Amino acid sequence: MYQKLSNAKNDEDLEDITDELLDRFGDVPKVTRNLIEIIRIRNKARQIGIDEIRQKGNSLMLGSKYGENNIKYSLTNEHLRDILTYINNVLDKILVTLKIKW
Repeated sequence: MYQKLSNAKNDEDLEDITDELLDRFGDVPKVTRNLIEIIRIRNKARQIGIDEIRQKGNSLMLGSKYGENNIKYSLTNEHLRDILTYINNVLDKILVTLKIKW
């Protein structure tokens, strides 16, 4: 199953895997749902050239390991409570701005 998750390239792949997990094991644990979200974030980020996502204090840093196109976002306590959703939303906004279909 980890191999399938690792090979997932888009939302459709991740939804298929989630459906398979539900069929085989019932409810998907939060830890597994978080892993799926992290893979979704990784795929979106790669699509727009982001290969590094870091949290430093109350800041979210998006960029490349080569220091190109780095973007910094301020994080509120609300963002920190559900950081995966916040990162996903940020990447969605970037994809829309760049008119890239995810």
